Amino acid sequence: MQLVSAQAIDSLNDARGVLKTYCQSCHQGKAAAGHLDVTQFTVGDDAISRSPQLWARVYQRVHDGSMPPKGMPAPPADQREHLASFIQTSLQSSICAAGPTPGPAPIRRLNRSQYSTTIRHLFNVPFDAGRDLPEDGAGGEGFDNAAETLFLSPLLAEKYLEAGKQALNIAMKNPDARQAVMIAKPGADLTPEQAARKILSGFLPRVFRRPTNTGEVDNYLGLFRAAQKRGETFDESMLLVLQAVMISPQFLFRIEEPNPDSKPRLVGDYELASRLSYFLWNSMPDQELFDLAAKGKLNDPEVLKKQVLRMLESDVRGLDDNVRITKENKLDAMAQQFIEQWLETRELGRDIKPDPKLFPQYYDVEMNPAIRLEPVIFFKELLIQNLSLLNLVDSKFAMLNKPLQSLYQLNVKTQARASAVGAQLSHVMLPDDSHRGGLLGMAAVLTVTSYPNRTSPVLRGKWVLEALLGTPPPAPPASVP
Repeated sequence: MQLVSAQAIDSLNDARGVLKTYCQSCHQGKAAAGHLDVTQFTVGDDAISRSPQLWARVYQRVHDGSMPPKGMPAPPADQREHLASFIQTSLQSSICAAGPTPGPAPIRRLNRSQYSTTIRHLFNVPFDAGRDLPEDGAGGEGFDNAAETLFLSPLLAEKYLEAGKQALNIAMKNPDARQAVMIAKPGADLTPEQAARKILSGFLPRVFRRPTNTGEVDNYLGLFRAAQKRGETFDESMLLVLQAVMISPQFLFRIEEPNPDSKPRLVGDYELASRLSYFLWNSMPDQELFDLAAKGKLNDPEVLKKQVLRMLESDVRGLDDNVRITKENKLDAMAQQFIEQWLETRELGRDIKPDPKLFPQYYDVEMNPAIRLEPVIFFKELLIQNLSLLNLVDSKFAMLNKPLQSLYQLNVKTQARASAVGAQLSHVMLPDDSHRGGLLGMAAVLTVTSYPNRTSPVLRGKWVLEALLGTPPPAPPASVP
């Protein structure tokens, strides 16, 4: 067989030739390595469109250099790049030509951060319920809210059970939170079971983030009856039932109704409410979202647009109308979680620590938190002011305080308007000749892309390719240690 030229891979024939030369010896037949049989690819324009997932796997192996394995004949580096580029371009063309093809919604466990904010907003109590939960692992793109990583082990289930107990104990000691949950109690015209049913009928829809299904209230009433038979008081019995609710998969997981039809359909209103709230607030829907979902209005494009703007711009109320939970507080969680994971600044103070002898200023009690918060507050400003995302690359303003201005050797004045994101870091206009605009001018980003004692063009270039451009560099050649 004539080898394909390393200078060009322009057709499916060329791609198959390379795969046959370097891959087919291991990837064919029933015992194909990795269940990948390259012989099933036919010479035709629709080969990739018929097997996009399979070709995506081929692309990944070729792109990251994991195939062929060490010790086996491998294509030259330029031919490997040509092949990866051809597969990627073909996949993109195939996907675009096919039009929208929504896939099934995966089941997602509330991660540690989402669990904490949900508990806080459910009961309106200042309690970090997730503090004793283990940190969630990051998915393929580096974020800890990827569905494939959010499984529930027996040990983690025990941790969630204990966290739920602590949250309920604190909530029941708070008069406002207790009154919002325990909306009924046995009286002359209300039996204990009737009071329990009324409490559950009000509590379950909020915890499950949807109306209750047939039999769900009765299932929990069975626990209440069993506790009453053991001689436990009404409060003790209800606490046991509420603990069972807090460990329910309907609370710990975001579960969407499966689509029984082969045709795509719109997401349900309650499910859309949860998607919105966990996207923008990292927490459960508020009452306004619940009300709109009940009326079936959230899928209206105008209503949806107004809700997004409201969630970004206006205050919202919690269970108790006397306790205000502001938009800014809810937006904080999302902004911090997203930015710190996207930019990898979460690692500051963990695996990434500048040399304290060379850079003592970094560890100043005012400087250190300002460095960590600068990209988060900057991102929030873009959201709140509806500014262009191009500001992430280069901006005419920055979010600074006095320590940061001193670090950057800037002499600028804060804008007259009050900062939209707090008093510590304020919106300031940069001088025309400043290069501090955008993410690459921020101390946090410069730190995570450096060694502890010096800067590194290689680390920074790799970070730009991965984080900003979404084009990570290929694996080093086999000859490079």
